[in-house]
Amino acid sequence: MSKITSTAAILAIGSELLTGRTVDTNSAYIGSQLELLGFTVPLAVTCDDDAPAIAEQVRNLLGEHDILITCGGLGPTFDDVTRIAAADALGVRLVRSEAARASTLRYFERTGRQPTDSNESQAYIPQGTEALDNSIGSAAGFHFERDGHHLFCLPGIPSEMKQMFTSTVRPVLESMLDSETHVRRLEVFGTSESRISALITNLDVPTGVRTAINASFGIKVCRFYTTNRNLFSTVDSLADKLAASLGETVISTDGRSLVEVVARQLKELSLTAGTCESCTAGLVGKMLTDLPGSSDYFSGSLVTYTNELKANIGVSHASLIKHGAVSEHVALQMASSARSKLGVDVAVSTTGIAGPTGGSSDKPVGLVYVGYSGPDGGTFEKHIWGGNRHFNRMASTNAALDLIRRRLRLEKKP
Repeated sequence: MSKITSTAAILAIGSELLTGRTVDTNSAYIGSQLELLGFTVPLAVTCDDDAPAIAEQVRNLLGEHDILITCGGLGPTFDDVTRIAAADALGVRLVRSEAARASTLRYFERTGRQPTDSNESQAYIPQGTEALDNSIGSAAGFHFERDGHHLFCLPGIPSEMKQMFTSTVRPVLESMLDSETHVRRLEVFGTSESRISALITNLDVPTGVRTAINASFGIKVCRFYTTNRNLFSTVDSLADKLAASLGETVISTDGRSLVEVVARQLKELSLTAGTCESCTAGLVGKMLTDLPGSSDYFSGSLVTYTNELKANIGVSHASLIKHGAVSEHVALQMASSARSKLGVDVAVSTTGIAGPTGGSSDKPVGLVYVGYSGPDGGTFEKHIWGGNRHFNRMASTNAALDLIRRRLRLEKKP
């Protein structure tokens, strides 16, 4: 096949991706980033840890597309064969790279560990490629360019892949573009993709402006973007119109995440927060403390998984017996008790049935109550997610954070 201008392909490597032991989130992330940069991504392929198979994919995909990004297979173990496969596909040999070796040694210096003999393999990359530093892991990546075709081989660990993409791959890709991409991103919680899609359709988006909607654990991310400078203001106008239509369900219009918005609200209002969690088992507290400086606004968490612990912090036995642990009454009492016990201004609670077992006709798997207690009183919300255990817990975490966000918006009003 002939080269297709401005297209990119993704090759995810690892038997664990094919067997379902690991979900491939890397391809989704890389694809979204490439699209925002203005590249078309017509293909994402998953390949086993087999050097000849990987080499064949690299040869074919690199010949058909301007960009090929692989992730995985750069570790020190026997099944990490991406270096070997890439060298085969490029028709070169593996050579020792002092830059790749230095990247690996810096990792061991940071962690206080000693490299083993198997780590020596990570110093070798295909001849003619440029080593890409890994600032948080042991596996350096590498970049190869020939006749306008670029190959980037990145680690498979998501955090390492994202760091390397941001620090080394994106600048190269941006330099290849004829024009800058202008993007407006809205994060939304509390409405459906179908409603958002209908609202975007009604906006009559012109040719030259692209749109995308992605969902992650209840949060919808909407993007408007263009590489046409004459349409930059149009992108802004469309994003603002959509935000106005979506109202308070909009978390942010400037790319900030839900937890970043909540953290800023708490800081601006000089409020402290805490959580009382059952089905999420500390995930809300984790999200609130993932940001640096969280001690300015977060005091602590109570994880009350059993009815006994719920009762110990102040939930009434009568409510637990009459209404059950998964109920609005218990959610409200959990939040109120946490606010009192932790001495915080704002407290949020979660209680539900994460699954896959434990549901009934009255209380199905995915049923979750989120409670809130703050200076303006208490409230609760009911959700029925119906996903798997991981989804139900993560969506409930986002629901708890979003309830804080919306209640704190009221605190700002006179």
